[in-house]
Amino acid sequence: MTIASLMDNEDIRIENLNAENESAENCKVFGGDVSECVFTGCSFSGSTFENVYFRKVRFISCDLSNTSFPESTFRECCFEKCRLTGASFSETLIDKCSFSGCSGKYTSFGGSELKSTELSSSRLEACCFADAKFRSVRLSSCDLTGGDFGGTALGCCDLSDSIIAGARFSLNSLKGVTVSYEQAAELALLLGVKIK
Repeated sequence: MTIASLMDNEDIRIENLNAENESAENCKVFGGDVSECVFTGCSFSGSTFENVYFRKVRFISCDLSNTSFPESTFRECCFEKCRLTGASFSETLIDKCSFSGCSGKYTSFGGSELKSTELSSSRLEACCFADAKFRSVRLSSCDLTGGDFGGTALGCCDLSDSIIAGARFSLNSLKGVTVSYEQAAELALLLGVKIK
């Protein structure tokens, strides 16, 4: 049975599945649960998973470009070396998840709630984190060039080893954030502070 055949559009139930190099592109899924699965080298490009609960799912080297997950939940999921270009995690709950080594230009996390989640060694240029809620989120060695963090309180995030050139922040976004000296100078200029 292929993963495409399991995506029956409504109320999917997939458990304990290990799939490799399969495709379920441009699927439209509304509701359901996906738990304790491993997808390796699979493509879900252009698909929509609305109100789907993902638990303990590993996506390894998968193509999730232009995939959207409106009102979905991710708990204890891992995204390793995935292509996330243009993916939308807007208005989702992301809890105890990790994104590592991913490529995700234009990915949107706008309006989402991220809890106890780590994003590391990932290229997330021009990503949208606007109006997201961060709780115990770790950003490590990420390229966040041109990202939008407006309306998102980053709290105690350490951005010092990430690239934030051209990123947009609101003043409240930066309260409690750790940055490098070079980043502090760049942020001061963004805020209209003149440095002599």
